[in-house]
Amino acid sequence: MLGQLRAADTFGRVTLDQLFQLGVERDNDLWLRGHAGTTDSRKGRAPLGRRYVLLNSEIDKHVYDGGLIALKLGPFVDTGAIADATGLFGSQRWLWDIGVQGKVRIFGRLSVLLSYGRDLRTAQNVFYATASR
Repeated sequence: MLGQLRAADTFGRVTLDQLFQLGVERDNDLWLRGHAGTTDSRKGRAPLGRRYVLLNSEIDKHVYDGGLIALKLGPFVDTGAIADATGLFGSQRWLWDIGVQGKVRIFGRLSVLLSYGRDLRTAQNVFYATASR
């Protein structure tokens, strides 16, 4: 089991590119895994704001470990809120996402993460894959 709670706030004036973003995006680590960060490869789809609270929780089950390849599968639940004092950005309510993810480790070095999440408010689905060393 893994759980992570994060929160942050900004002070003073911030530009648009300094706002926090909750959603799955390659250059963002604030993953709300049922919210896509892009539309047609263009940024700006995920909720933005000056302050946020984010809880990510997941359970991984070791499915296979054959030396060269290891596979873990499990469900996740993400919840969070993002706000902005101006009212121009943010979410009006708490955001809830559920889904399943798989983690594949190849040769003990290369990791591949496959995630399928669903936004419970809008019933939109997001499939995301990433690889890292």
